[in-house]
Parts: sequence; structure tokens; C-alpha cells
Amino acid sequence: MVWLVIAFPSIAVIGGLSLLALSISIDDGVVVDDYYKRGKEINRDLRRDKKAAELGLRGMSIYTPEQDRLDITLASTTGAALAEFVQLDLYHATRGQMDVSQQLKRSESGYYSVKLQRKLARGPWNVQLGTDDWRIHGRLHIPNTLTSALQPQF
Repeated sequence: MVWLVIAFPSIAVIGGLSLLALSISIDDGVVVDDYYKRGKEINRDLRRDKKAAELGLRGMSIYTPEQDRLDITLASTTGAALAEFVQLDLYHATRGQMDVSQQLKRSESGYYSVKLQRKLARGPWNVQLGTDDWRIHGRLHIPNTLTSALQPQF
């Protein structure tokens, strides 16, 4: 009977210390330290989305896992000139250390293409394409959805 009285609280203490050690050692990468500053920046970001809508920018991203290649087509419904260089950002929904950021140059045929350094991990990915003036968004879900429509979001 004495061992039961000692065993249950001991198991609870050991379990609690184990969970504490795990929570300290594992970084989930989801919450940013400067959340207040990033929250204030959303007003600036919305202007970029509105500018993309004014320019009538639409695109399509196609991921080819066998070649680790992402191809992007971009068009403007208003006839606006397309940028020579654009910034591509791929954000994994839950693992910030896997994010990819790269500048792309438009090819002679009018599309943007990049050979990624590594395969995109399974799961949801947010695709963002833009310049200092505008940006458009899309979403991939590897391995189920390898294409994504890119458009402004508000």
C-alpha cells in the first residue's frame, strides 16, 4: 500500500519533468519573436496586394518533384509590363526552418523557373511571388497538389 502512495506522485513528477525537458529542447518555429512588429507591417503588405489587383496580376506555379523544379507563369489582365526579376518565397505552414526564398529572372519565353536546392517536404506550402511594389499568393500541398493559382489576397 505504501508503494502505491509513493508510486503515483513519483510517476506524475517524472512525467512532468520529461514534458518540460521536451518543450525546452524542441523548437516548433511557428511563433516569431517580433510578432507585434510583424502585425504592424500587415498594412504595408496589404498595399502590395492591392497594387497586384490593380495591375491585374495572375499566375500559376507548377512544382515538379522529380526535378526539384518550380515553374511560374505570370500575366496581367491590364497589359502591365512584367518585372524582369521577382522574389519567390515558399513558406512551409508549420516548419519555418524549411522556408525557401530566392530571386527569379524572367526567361525569354516569359516565365520564371527555379531549380530548388532540395525537395519540398510533405505538407502545405504557401507560395508568394512579388516585387517591392506588388505580391501574389498561392498554396501547394505536397504531394497531393503540385499546382497553384497565384493571385492577390486581401
